[in-house]
Amino acid sequence: MENKKPVIGITMGDPAGIGPEIALKALGSQDLYDRSSPLIVGDGKVLERAKDQMGLPLEIHKIKSVAEARFRPGTVDVYDLDRPGT
Repeated sequence: MENKKPVIGITMGDPAGIGPEIALKALGSQDLYDRSSPLIVGDGKVLERAKDQMGLPLEIHKIKSVAEARFRPGTVDVYDLDRPGT
């Protein structure tokens, strides 16, 4: 089945700020998945830490291509920039 929803890339913002937490909370919303196919562009390691600190029941799914994305609630697809030193 072809995905007809728009793919939306959300930047995680400043890794040392509140951006990762806000992005993860946004992708915890079923409504967002009903309307679009969202993914976060950023560092998967930073998002894993933020998820753990917040105690969110989300799976972080690191991808290198949009074709690898799952686009399903409970799984946060992350176009992983894999930045050194994070």
